[in-house]
Amino acid sequence: ITVFDGPSADAVIDKLKEAMEDDYSSFEVKGTLPEDIKHELNHILTDNPANTVLTIDGRSTFYVYDAEGFMAWGAAAENDKRFNCTLINDIALTEDWVYCIGTPSTYYSGIFEGNNHVISGLSINQDAERLDYYNPAAMISHFSGEIRNIVLEGGKCSNTGADLFRSSLLIGYNYGIVDGITVGNDIHGEYVSFSNQFIQHSVTVGVIVSSNTTSGIVKNCINKLPVTIKVNDDTNYIYAGGIVGENYGYIVQCINEGFIETSGSSTKYVGGILGKTGHNKWHSSEMYLCANKVEISGNGK
Repeated sequence: ITVFDGPSADAVIDKLKEAMEDDYSSFEVKGTLPEDIKHELNHILTDNPANTVLTIDGRSTFYVYDAEGFMAWGAAAENDKRFNCTLINDIALTEDWVYCIGTPSTYYSGIFEGNNHVISGLSINQDAERLDYYNPAAMISHFSGEIRNIVLEGGKCSNTGADLFRSSLLIGYNYGIVDGITVGNDIHGEYVSFSNQFIQHSVTVGVIVSSNTTSGIVKNCINKLPVTIKVNDDTNYIYAGGIVGENYGYIVQCINEGFIETSGSSTKYVGGILGKTGHNKWHSSEMYLCANKVEISGNGK
């Protein structure tokens, strides 16, 4: 249904409520709307216990209420790299995450607002044919938007048929802002695991972000769960961190409370916050006000 802006703000809001009562789930607003009306429409759909889509000025937001809606957003975001997501309920996933969102040439630039809801059962298992060095295995592979206020109860990233050069539960390459992400909660948590049996290259693993680029900002993030990383013994290097795998950008006010266990590869760069801190001719990585609360140990170099 298309909702046209009328002579007053009330007309727009009344039209939206009328359409919701008629069980419509997709709404498009045509015309110029003031910010307060956009905020009110957002408030109405956030309180609505259903999966809905609101499009304003050609920019869509998926209000996700359950696992079906979450998967529908993933499919939509593969095609529309600006498709926003707003969680309006805790999400319990039962299917593998198979979507590759963002590419090396077109980053996902949407806003993902978690509203401090919990996502449980996240299992990254993407199509092997679409994964390579430049397409990390993650919920979002290439990201330049803003993602915030999410609790991941745990999760895993596994694939026995492709080289997971870079992998993360949330973001592969980060060019944007990752803010307020917590892995594990005070009620209960699952685990965090990454595994691959055939990889023989270097692997970069971060629980929240695999590779934070020169423009990337990761802040106010916490990992509370143990991390297990299993790769082939012939793997050249493991770069692994409780928050970020490798960093060329900024990490601010992050905490790791989860022990990191690695197996495979004799050479490992492992840290509570990040595994590899790097620099290039343009920029050096920076980290401020972070804390690691557990012992870091392991065999090999």
